Amino acid sequence: MPEDVPDADVLRKVGYDLKREISIISHCSSDTENLIRLLKGKGINFILTRKKKLPKSPLKKDKVTTKVIVRIDHKIMRGISKIAFNYLAFMKGKRYVLRKTFDGLRSFIRYDKGRSIDYFLPRKSSPVQFNKEFEYQHNIRHNNGHILMIQWSGTELLYTLDLFITNNYVVKFCENCVRETDPPTILAGHFFDTDSKKVHKIQKYRIEYLLNLTVD
Repeated sequence: MPEDVPDADVLRKVGYDLKREISIISHCSSDTENLIRLLKGKGINFILTRKKKLPKSPLKKDKVTTKVIVRIDHKIMRGISKIAFNYLAFMKGKRYVLRKTFDGLRSFIRYDKGRSIDYFLPRKSSPVQFNKEFEYQHNIRHNNGHILMIQWSGTELLYTLDLFITNNYVVKFCENCVRETDPPTILAGHFFDTDSKKVHKIQKYRIEYLLNLTVD
């Protein structure tokens, strides 16, 4: 919007070199002229010296390689841990999560006590192996959604969060949990399909249709 373009004085105060650091990106000459006129009204005398062609936009079917750098700070670690704890309470019930064995994680979430490394860590890849035949039958692309899963690893009870199956994080509920007699490796797991707005239940590393989400 025109009102979002700062005046020349504002740009100079924050260190901009108005003779070097301004470029115009437009699709046609009339757009270019309108932008130059807008800049002039803001006290910026822009002179067009050379033109460059915009890079060709990829087609819908083309593959574009991207690199994403994600920084997870301490507050986000506690936030994701809270999501994990809420999910455990939803799947296993209030009495289960009120056990003292979860007090360490509970204090980390509520009062910022303890080291984040004791409860939160990234994972290189998702532990879930997708059923390609199921994906094809139900028109699911597993990298277009998120996985929430609670699983056992020895005596550790872990929560896995996979965002678009590329950003993978683990929350450790406890190290020496009391494990029920021969419990399943996966206590609970769901795949949230961001395309169809459906939720699929994960069982034994396979996905099966569970329910629809209501969308406003």
